[in-house]
Amino acid sequence: MLVRYLAEYADDPIVSSGCAVSPPLDLAACSLRIQQGFSRVYQAYLLRSMRQTLSDKLTRHAQVGRWQAGEQPRISTLFEFDQTVTAPLHGFEDAHHYYQQCSGLSVLPAIRAPLTIIHAKDDPFMTDAVIPTTPLPANIRYQLTDHGGHVGFVTGHWRAPRLWLEEAVPAWIAEQLDT
Repeated sequence: MLVRYLAEYADDPIVSSGCAVSPPLDLAACSLRIQQGFSRVYQAYLLRSMRQTLSDKLTRHAQVGRWQAGEQPRISTLFEFDQTVTAPLHGFEDAHHYYQQCSGLSVLPAIRAPLTIIHAKDDPFMTDAVIPTTPLPANIRYQLTDHGGHVGFVTGHWRAPRLWLEEAVPAWIAEQLDT
């Protein structure tokens, strides 16, 4: 959302800079990836939370997307959730339209504010499709680490872990505040 916002409001953003950690820059690719291998564990975790939120909304509203009050939606993939809940609820034709309109990879060149993007190659939601392949503007710093998982970025030894992300992001923000 931040990437899309900074691109859409490039001439007058309400923030002077941004930091995106493990952003799914290509939502379609990430939706497919999370259905494979060990990533399905993360999908199950996310879906439990999302289904609970949907159920809570269905107790307060007559309808959410195609779901009626009192229904217990049997949604088994993130794509199915986006197809039946997210897309119709937010005015998109379908999940593909939602992914196309909300993915950030294609709009990176439009961003003018300073932005840092941090990804890890071993992020279970990520594929090579989310890694920018064209040169980025000088205001965008892209960091791709070998390890970090999805928003983990723990280094060091298991007895003395170092939370790299908790050092890197505040340092980058401080750098932006000094300029």
